[in-house]
Amino acid sequence: MIIFLRSLHDEAKSQHDKSILKLIFAKPKQTDDVYKSRHVSPRIEEAVLMRSYRFLVLLSAILLYAPVSHGQAAAPTPIFEFHSGFWMNLHHFLYKQAQPISVEPSIAEDLKVNAGPDWDAAVLYYKQKMISRDMLFDDGMSEIKFALEDQESAKTLKPSGQLTSELISVLEKAAPAYRENWWHAHDTANHQWIEAVSLLLNQYGETLVHELSDAYKTDWATNTIRVDVTSYANWSGAYTTIDPTRITISAGDRANYETAALEIVFHEASHGISAKLMNLIAEECAKQKVILPRRDLWHAVLFYTTGEIVRRHFAGYVPYGYKGLWERAWPMYIKRLEQDWLPYVNGKTSFDAAIAVLVHDVGQPIK
Repeated sequence: MIIFLRSLHDEAKSQHDKSILKLIFAKPKQTDDVYKSRHVSPRIEEAVLMRSYRFLVLLSAILLYAPVSHGQAAAPTPIFEFHSGFWMNLHHFLYKQAQPISVEPSIAEDLKVNAGPDWDAAVLYYKQKMISRDMLFDDGMSEIKFALEDQESAKTLKPSGQLTSELISVLEKAAPAYRENWWHAHDTANHQWIEAVSLLLNQYGETLVHELSDAYKTDWATNTIRVDVTSYANWSGAYTTIDPTRITISAGDRANYETAALEIVFHEASHGISAKLMNLIAEECAKQKVILPRRDLWHAVLFYTTGEIVRRHFAGYVPYGYKGLWERAWPMYIKRLEQDWLPYVNGKTSFDAAIAVLVHDVGQPIK
């Protein structure tokens, strides 16, 4: 199912949207728990869930496809196009299942499921041939992702680049077990996530596009950005491949819920408009003859900028970076971002000047 998001400038519904948003995001920490209750039969639970889901689809249709009066301009190009595809979810779930429990402790419950020999063989294949390859930085894995996205509605897969006949055989043999044991729960959770973030995008999407484009001095993409929602994405919970810009985001990662869902999807989309920022940082390092403690200062700037811009619209919101990311990844940058970059985000200095000061303060002289 594809949901196209349009910005509907209708402030009268904003408080209603927020109330619905809380209801949508009120879900169990483990998505499979919805289908494994000890107190309600699976058949009754499934009926309740599908009734709720039909309500969400109807709500989405009302909000996203409201008729336009004769005096109004046609709706703009959708910002994002959300997908919950079977093959993408299967591929990412197998990648997760193949990880050691020490890396992905959450797989312990799934490993208790006796899904049959074809499933076990698929997990073994991913252990031996796939998990050593990074979802983002391995070009072959990106080829696989693009091919699975493009064939999401196919009953059988066709070879394409790194999506080889061998890998297709593994996926197709594992598909029945995935459908029987996990897919319904994953797909339902994915669509609940899509419905919830859609409400936020209806109200804040166009504003954030304008503010982020202005922050990075780069026009937003003219085409709709594809977002694949999966139960598992990668170790970080989301990643973006470029040319074309396509986002994969996990609905199974609790860090991607509520307002953080809005921040993360726009952070990921900002990768597609980060070239000017990256180039200017590199040029400033060469000009000042310094090297950076970590080469990905630009990525820290993306996290910080998106978080601060989203924070403007939500009183009391704590940006994603302040939930442990700065300490884990960029402890050497956060204080300087607050000191040197925040004034730019708040409109008190220029883009070029802020980068020059930031590079000066975090850079180390070349010896």
